[in-house]
Amino acid sequence: MQDEYQPHYVVESYLVANDYLPQVRLTKTVPIHEDFNKNKMAVQDANVQIHLLNPDNSIAELYQFKHKNDGRYLPADTAVIKPGNWYKLYISTKSGDIIEAKTLIPGEFNIVNKDQTNVYSYRGNKQIEFTLTPSKYPNRQSYYFFTAKAQDTSKENLTPFYKELVQEKNVWINTYFLNSSDISNESKYNVDEQGNILLKIPWSIIAFYGQNTIAINAIDDNLYNYIRSQDGFTKGTTWANGKVQNTRYNIKGGIGIFGSMASTMQQIAIMEN
Repeated sequence: MQDEYQPHYVVESYLVANDYLPQVRLTKTVPIHEDFNKNKMAVQDANVQIHLLNPDNSIAELYQFKHKNDGRYLPADTAVIKPGNWYKLYISTKSGDIIEAKTLIPGEFNIVNKDQTNVYSYRGNKQIEFTLTPSKYPNRQSYYFFTAKAQDTSKENLTPFYKELVQEKNVWINTYFLNSSDISNESKYNVDEQGNILLKIPWSIIAFYGQNTIAINAIDDNLYNYIRSQDGFTKGTTWANGKVQNTRYNIKGGIGIFGSMASTMQQIAIMEN
């Protein structure tokens, strides 16, 4: 029945180590039978803050956000996200609702062998592999996922598996413009004498030949739990129509994701084999 429906606040924000404060998206779910209306879904009059926390959970720095449009809140001032630190999201609405979440930013890491020749034959004998300094996260091993973003995203440039999906199974080609892997943990990779990780990038994320930007992302607990309980990170959600998935959220007073990652990127070229 309609009077039994309870809307949820939906939060979406991703903090990236050594990057600037991101936007915070704040919306509400609507009943599944209602037409999509982004203005109705958007929460436009909230007090949105992100706090950098001290070790005792007191506020070290407070960053205020201002509403831009469609429920998007942008930081009033610029600040760089510090790896290895806790950040808290605090939202209060005019109706008196409070929404809170915390994230611990993963430790920064770097590609050691950036100067190597990064040209690969698609699914050839040479594996896409990078040597990384490890990202640190307290009381657990680090978890990574990878994304590939191609420069030439034409149908003619698709690799064979994805060409079949687009041409024969009518999957939208833009589904693969940004292609992500599953989560992997550092224990599955070899470590060299310096303690660096020898990270192998799966061929399954390569949807297009030519220039690809590979992003390697070390993720916090919030993103780890969220991705693991979703059907993939880039496949979208059903938040908008009020159907709340069986997903693990870290939001008190709402649903969605307030997560963080440390990232590094490398340009590579994929040639037809």
